[in-house]
Amino acid sequence: MARYGFETNIPELTRRLGINLYNDPTISLRELLQNANDACILAEGLLGAPKGRIDISVDPHSHRLSITDNGIGMDEKCLKEVLSTIASSTKAELRKELEKKHFKPARGIAGQFGIGFLSTFIIADDVHIETRHQQESGPGSLWHSKGDGYYDIHPSPKILPRGTTVTLVLKEEFRNKISTMTITEALAKYCPFIRTPYYINNSTLPANHELPPWRDTDNQGLADAYLRSNFNKRPLVNFFIEHDGPVIIGSESVPHLSISGYLAIPDQPRWSQEPRLYTSGLYVGEIRDGLPSWARFVLGGIECPDLDLTLGRDNVMKNTIWQAVKKVVAEKLTQAMVRDLSDRRSRIRQRWNSVFDIHAEHIMRSAVEDARYGEGDFYRSVRDIVPFRIGGERMSLATAIAQGKCMEEGGRRILFYFAQGFRRHESAGVQESLLFDERGLHFIDARNFYERDFLQQYGADNSSLSLVPIEDGLEYVLNFECDTDDARIISETCRALGYNARLSKFEPSELAGVIVPVGDQDRHDREFDWSTPEGREEVIQLLVGAASPGNYRPYTLCINANNILVQEILRYAREHGVDSHIKLALKQIYFMSVLVFGDTNTRVIAEMAPSLSSLMLSFLRRSTDLDSELARLRQMLSEAQKRVAEKEAELLRSGILKKENETVFLAYGYDQPTASLVQGFKHLLQDRGISVIDGQVDAAGSLSEQILSRIRSSSMFVGVLTPRDKIEGDGGSIASTWVIEEKGAARACGVPVLLIVDRGVAQQFYGNLDGDNVRITVGDQPADWVDAFRRATNMIAETLRQTLDRD
Repeated sequence: MARYGFETNIPELTRRLGINLYNDPTISLRELLQNANDACILAEGLLGAPKGRIDISVDPHSHRLSITDNGIGMDEKCLKEVLSTIASSTKAELRKELEKKHFKPARGIAGQFGIGFLSTFIIADDVHIETRHQQESGPGSLWHSKGDGYYDIHPSPKILPRGTTVTLVLKEEFRNKISTMTITEALAKYCPFIRTPYYINNSTLPANHELPPWRDTDNQGLADAYLRSNFNKRPLVNFFIEHDGPVIIGSESVPHLSISGYLAIPDQPRWSQEPRLYTSGLYVGEIRDGLPSWARFVLGGIECPDLDLTLGRDNVMKNTIWQAVKKVVAEKLTQAMVRDLSDRRSRIRQRWNSVFDIHAEHIMRSAVEDARYGEGDFYRSVRDIVPFRIGGERMSLATAIAQGKCMEEGGRRILFYFAQGFRRHESAGVQESLLFDERGLHFIDARNFYERDFLQQYGADNSSLSLVPIEDGLEYVLNFECDTDDARIISETCRALGYNARLSKFEPSELAGVIVPVGDQDRHDREFDWSTPEGREEVIQLLVGAASPGNYRPYTLCINANNILVQEILRYAREHGVDSHIKLALKQIYFMSVLVFGDTNTRVIAEMAPSLSSLMLSFLRRSTDLDSELARLRQMLSEAQKRVAEKEAELLRSGILKKENETVFLAYGYDQPTASLVQGFKHLLQDRGISVIDGQVDAAGSLSEQILSRIRSSSMFVGVLTPRDKIEGDGGSIASTWVIEEKGAARACGVPVLLIVDRGVAQQFYGNLDGDNVRITVGDQPADWVDAFRRATNMIAETLRQTLDRD
């Protein structure tokens, strides 16, 4: 039986690596820099060499990129067995050996898989290596490959410095993509905190000169700089995470785990940003599920050199080690936050007040989730210090109770709260503030949904405290013990106007009315039987009432019997009865109450109420006198119009008064589409020097004397009939009946008639009427109307000319 070895297609393997593991070409630079960093740490730990240095140079003319380190270097054996053998790496074993010797920098060794060097062939045609081991006596070795599966090794003709230089000849498609700027940005992202300093193009300062804040917890400047450079935010509260020891996860355990980190509550919401994860100074990715659920407002970074990474080194293996990291971070963060929240120093309190101002939603939502589904530690730590707006101040619920902001009744403490969302028409909360302030009562402003959820959780944990919605507490500020007759006047009149109303007494007296959820509120709490006709009708009526503009059922207008305007209205109603003036005044009270109900400027409106009331009172009294005067003037006008019409007819018959030969009376339906259509016709007539007059219908529903006078004085009558209501059966439509009536008046006065009729108008509507001089029937297209109006204009002009010639 023959035995064979696997063949490796290096060019295809390199292409696959580029597609699946290293899809960002700059990651090749990360792999080279990480190898150089590992070499420097190994030289320091194994051989006692001084701290290393890495130099990166880019030559845009020769398209070469070089990375040089003074690390441990490689001899010919290492070049063959480690560098040139895929998936062969001894770094993990060497790191463990150094950690046993308590060499802490060994945590910075990141090499694990032995495939990262292959990524260089993603961006390079040729790769050259010059290297000399720290303990090698010879001149060193030269290594070269084109990535085609072959490589060359031969001794260096000159003595090389100890360490390694890797030179890449860039492929043509990457020559414009790999520059000093792209290298700086890529390495700042992927290798921000590697231990060995690296310099780009002979810079005086290393590109990684800034330490992460978890490596120097006493330097507040590092924390500020880290959050600002990575997230463009400033920290309000800082938390440092440190763990070095075993971790138990259920029945499993991790013998040793090293974790360092810095987390902070920022001065802005984090939105889509996530904390970052590092291993051995290398950036791995975002921590999307590594923090407890309640910590969604926290940013920062966690570093753990013990993480098992994926081959692409862009994510972690979700194994026991990762679960251990999550457990440690959650415990340490919770402990630090509880400890900080328990600190009563004023500067700490002030700092947390800023946190609550910015992150109230996240904190309350997270606290409720923690109480319901988590351990509850975070909820208990913030429960008594989360501030609410109570009586114009910001204070926690515990402080409100301690300061007597709650009401005592029957041995229980009651805290009222205002919350939007319980009703379709939402109050702005200011009218409630006015009502409660007058009685010395207070309520919690919890208009946001997360505030309501937090209150419900808080109430569930405090059996001696009752949290009552403010609408259920209005019984404490409204007094419905009023005069029975006055109450009946208000309720019956307002019901006729389309809304519920009750007479009550409350302060401040400047408010004539408020909108409150009383009366029909129980309708929303009942179940309706949709299977029965009665139940369906009840639901429909409820929906119609809720959807009607201005109809605030199931809310009731409470009219204030203490208000001077209301008192005058009731006095007037008792003396004169309920007339249009009373209804108008109650409507105005309703409109003002709606403003108070939903406007944030309610206090301004309340201050305006006395002057508005005086104005309405004056109007109420003046309107009584004006009504009789207006009726008298209307009668005089009607009689005068009749006398003018009779005189005009007499003058026309005697021949003293002549008709205006260039005037056309234009009759049409006054709906908007027809009026727009006829407007162009008017312009055509006016352009020919023909005056156009039209008519209107008076309130009585008949042709007025004024219209008849216009028709008699015109030289020609033109009627435009457009379809209105459909006639059942024949498919046609009727037109405006006023046009037909005005046409009959024109015939009676001997005025020539021209009808322009839409084809959609049923012929039975106008066909049995005789006496038309000319009829023009119009088709369905806009162009047909244009043509008809032009023909009509020519006919009218010719008719008027002939009439003028005869005269």
